[in-house]
Amino acid sequence: MWLTIDTIKLYLIYRLTIFAKHKFLNVLLKLDYIRRNYHIYHNLLTIW
Repeated sequence: MWLTIDTIKLYLIYRLTIFAKHKFLNVLLKLDYIRRNYHIYHNLLTIW
């Protein structure tokens, strides 16, 4: 086990990038979901 400051930094950056990527993907999925549902609601409103 050779834990230096650099390896700890690299590990933290690695963890943060994975966390950020997951958050970003979740936001994109939510936006896509909202966009699709918006089209459905918009079509319903235009029918009425």
